[in-house]
Amino acid sequence: RKDNKVAIIREGFLNSIFDVLSENKPLHLDFIYGSIKNEKFIPLDGQQRLTTLFLLHWYLVQMSEGIDYEWHLKRLGRFTYKTRKSSLAFCRVITDSANKLSREILNETSVSEVITNSIWFLKVWKRDPTIKGMLVMLDEIHQQIRIEESIENLLIKLTDTRSIVFEFLDLNELRQTDELYVKMNARGKQLTEFEHFKAWLQSHVSRSKIQIEEEQWQKNIDGNWLDLIWTSNGELFGVDELFYY
Repeated sequence: RKDNKVAIIREGFLNSIFDVLSENKPLHLDFIYGSIKNEKFIPLDGQQRLTTLFLLHWYLVQMSEGIDYEWHLKRLGRFTYKTRKSSLAFCRVITDSANKLSREILNETSVSEVITNSIWFLKVWKRDPTIKGMLVMLDEIHQQIRIEESIENLLIKLTDTRSIVFEFLDLNELRQTDELYVKMNARGKQLTEFEHFKAWLQSHVSRSKIQIEEEQWQKNIDGNWLDLIWTSNGELFGVDELFYY
C-alpha cells in the first residue's frame, strides 16, 4: 500500500536486500510457512517477502542485457497468484517473453506507468489489490536500484548465490492445515509503530560497529529496560511511548 507506515517497511526491506546484493552480506528472512502439493509450494505466510523477491528478479531480468531472457522468464513463470483470476492473468502476462519491456523506456518513466500503458494491460486490473500492490513495489524497486552497481551483477548475485535465505516450515510434516495460519493471525492487529521501530533498531545495532553484544542488547530492550519503564510508569498503557524518551 501507499500509506506512510507501509512505505517505511517496504523501503527498509528493499534497502536490506540491496545491501546484501551489493556487499555480499547474508540476509535471513525468518520463517515462511506453507505446504508442498503436487511438487508446488503453497505459502500460507510469507507471500509478501516471496512476491518482493519475484518482482525484483523480474525487474532485473527486464533491465539486463546479454542474459538468457527466455530461461529466466520460464523460471519466473512458475510463480503465480490464485487469489483472483486477474492476479493469475497478470503474473502470466508479465512473464510472457513477448511482453518484454524496453530498458530505455524504464529509464525515462516509472515501471507502473510503462506496464499500465502497455497494450496487454487490462484497465480492470487497476482494481485488483494484488496487482496494485505489485505495481507499487516495482516502482519502489526502480527508485532504489543502485546505479553504481551493474544490473547484470545484481541479477547474478540474486540467482547464483545463497545470500538471501529463509527457514521453511512444512505444515504437512506437522500435520497442520490452514487452521494454523488462521490462529496465527487471529488477533487481526497491525504491529505498532514502536514494534517496527524496535525491529529496525535491533537490526541497525547488529549491523553497526557499536560495541554492544547483540544478545545483551535484546535482553535489555525486551526485558530489563521494559521492566524498569513498566515499574516507573505504574500502568500497562503508554509503555511504548516512554521508550522514546
